[in-house]
Amino acid sequence: MLCNTQLIALRLISLLILLGPLGISGTGEAGETLKGVARESAAYQLTIDPRHRECESDTDCIVVSSHCSTCECGASVNRRFRNHYEEKYRELCDGYSGPVCEFYCPTPHSRCIEESCRLSQTPPR
Repeated sequence: MLCNTQLIALRLISLLILLGPLGISGTGEAGETLKGVARESAAYQLTIDPRHRECESDTDCIVVSSHCSTCECGASVNRRFRNHYEEKYRELCDGYSGPVCEFYCPTPHSRCIEESCRLSQTPPR
């Protein structure tokens, strides 16, 4: 399973590949712009404590918003930490004016897999 940071990196790599034939590469002014977008995107990403993902069953896990742009699936955490991450999200995203998305998430469910809350395509049992 890929973490949100890995997904952002894959999206940027895909963008660089697509823009390559147009003469836009990861170097020079355009490359610096793309690096700036990646840094800005990471600035609006919640960091999830791995201990807050610990679980015993699917009912322990919930999905919380983890990026101000809403262009990601969110993060799966233990429901005991719902208020903590909702508050951190409000603080982080207060006044956010960057891009937002209507986003189809391929992994919309939160499951306990190997004692860790993770996003999944399969609904909880």
